[in-house]
Amino acid sequence: GSAQPWKHQVDENRGLPKAISAVTAAKFLQPRQEKGRMSIVLPCLNEPYALNTVRSFCERTPQEVLEEIIVVDDASEPPMEEKLTEVDEKCRLRVLRHKAS
Repeated sequence: GSAQPWKHQVDENRGLPKAISAVTAAKFLQPRQEKGRMSIVLPCLNEPYALNTVRSFCERTPQEVLEEIIVVDDASEPPMEEKLTEVDEKCRLRVLRHKAS
């Protein structure tokens, strides 16, 4: 048969239909009306600019979207948590530390 541009083949192993109608595809491609929430994860090891990076993400991400900023400290010396004490509470910062990298 002839190919229809609004139908897409989907991997059968994923349990999804083989074809998507034009109406369904159009709904899928519409921008969401509500905003989602976002967590930003920053892996760091002795990162000298971590404070600036966290502040930048905090300032540039709308507060209604920002769920949290997570810094994953990969055994930095000194610990990243000591370098991030000046981060504003509105940034919702969490620091997770690995004891060894």
